[in-house]
Amino acid sequence: NLTVDLAPASIDYFLLGYNLESIELYRRLEGQSDYRLFRSIPVSASAQTRFQEQWTPTEADVGINEFAAFVKTRMPVVELEIAPNSITKVDVKCFSAGSLRVVALTPAAASCTDSWVGTASVVSRYPVFLTDDMTVTSRVTWTYDAAKLHYTPSGSFDLAFGPTPAENCTSSITPSTFTIVNDPARGESRLQIIDDQFNPPSYLITGGQFVDFTRSLSCPGKPVKVTAVKGFLLMYAGGSGLYTGQTRLSGSTDDGLVKSSWDFSRP
Repeated sequence: NLTVDLAPASIDYFLLGYNLESIELYRRLEGQSDYRLFRSIPVSASAQTRFQEQWTPTEADVGINEFAAFVKTRMPVVELEIAPNSITKVDVKCFSAGSLRVVALTPAAASCTDSWVGTASVVSRYPVFLTDDMTVTSRVTWTYDAAKLHYTPSGSFDLAFGPTPAENCTSSITPSTFTIVNDPARGESRLQIIDDQFNPPSYLITGGQFVDFTRSLSCPGKPVKVTAVKGFLLMYAGGSGLYTGQTRLSGSTDDGLVKSSWDFSRP
C-alpha cells in the first residue's frame, strides 16, 4: 500500500484555494538509470490530503524498487516533490515456487530461494537399546525443488541416548553428529505443502536417514559394552498442520512412544 500524506496547510494557495490536481509516483527499479512515471493518483475528494494506491508486485519487480512522490498542481508549473527527499525503498524478493513476498529494505542481499530454515527434535523410546530415550536434534534447511514439487533437506542432526536410571548406566555415541543426506532408498525426506482443492491446505514434514554409529554403554561394576550399529533408520524431523500462507511452521506431538517438535520459518 503506497500512501502519501500532505500537510493541510500546504494545499491552499492565496486566491486559488485548493491547488492540487494529482500525486505522481515515480519509480526506479534496481539496474535502471532513471526514474519513470509509475502511477498517477488523481484528486477524488474535496480538500483531499491523503492519497493511496495499491501495488501488487510481479516477478518482473524483483529487486530494490525506489519510489518518489511529486505533486501536480493546478498551476502550470513543474511538479513539486512532496519532501526534500521523498524516496522510499521497497525490496521485492521472490520464491522459486512462484510466490512473492515484499519486505522492508534491509542490508541483507535479495534472495530468490524458496526455503524454510529451523530446527526439529524427535525423542523416541527404544527398549532394545536399554535406554529411557533416544533424542535426535536437527538443524534443517528445506529448499524447494521445482522438478519434485516439494522441499528437500540439507543440514545436520545430533544423536544422543538417555541414561538408564534403574542400572545407573550412561551412553556415548560415535559419531554423534550426522550430515543430512536425502536418501531415496527409504522414501525421500521432504517438506510438502499440499493443496488438492478438496481438503484444507496443509503441510507435511518427514525426515529420516539410515546411519551407522558405535554406542558405548557404561554401567557400574561392569565392563563397557560396545555395540556397532549399521543401517539404523533414524527419524530427525516430523510434523504436520494446516497451511494458511503463514511464514512459520511450528508445533509438537506426543503419542507416548515418540515425541516430536518442529519450528521452521521462511527467512
